[in-house]
Amino acid sequence: MIYLLINDESTGPHAPKAVQAMLDNGQITSECPACINGMGFWRSVGETMMWARAQLLGPIQPDVETMVQKIAAGRLDLAGARVGLRKALHDSTLDMDVLEPLCTILVANAYLLQKCQRLEESQHADVLRARPAAELVCVESEPRFPRDWPTIWHEAGGKSFDGRLIARKDDPVWLAISDFGYPFSPFSFDLAMDMEDVAREDAVKLGVLGETDVIQPIKLDKGFKLVGIVEAQA
Repeated sequence: MIYLLINDESTGPHAPKAVQAMLDNGQITSECPACINGMGFWRSVGETMMWARAQLLGPIQPDVETMVQKIAAGRLDLAGARVGLRKALHDSTLDMDVLEPLCTILVANAYLLQKCQRLEESQHADVLRARPAAELVCVESEPRFPRDWPTIWHEAGGKSFDGRLIARKDDPVWLAISDFGYPFSPFSFDLAMDMEDVAREDAVKLGVLGETDVIQPIKLDKGFKLVGIVEAQA
């Protein structure tokens, strides 16, 4: 169930179908703030609906975990994930029009699992020495959901360098902007937002760090855990 923030007044709870009807009828816009129980923050209504749909995967969580592991290992593509979801949801009362959002949720989890599995490799001293910083970028034509990422970045303590959102890889801003509690992308279900490496020469030239600065390896305080599905049900 979804809560909406309209004219600074919280309304709801609303069923996702009712919220979609409000969007279709022009009663609310895609920028309308929304949340569900367990999120702990307000996001655009489209992004919030992703969280609501993630809860639908709760009853088939073992199947979800298996599919996420296969996607992360390169043994399952999106077409296969759709087939797997259809099979897992076959006896449910869910509408099949939620398949694409559910696939996005699977992919977000698979990307996070890959990052956790490859963390030691990405934190090798040689890698951090050569590419000590990263830039928050949109890797698609535009973000999938309305969100003011530059404001979020600066409110989290990040800085701009020639208009670019760049930080050392050990900067706490990466964890601060994450909805999922990991200091690397994806930071939300908006998979358009990602981080790209910045070479040491460029980072020094821009003033992100000094020539002799040493980047500290990231150490996670938790292992991988499905995001959205478990947390949103809490």
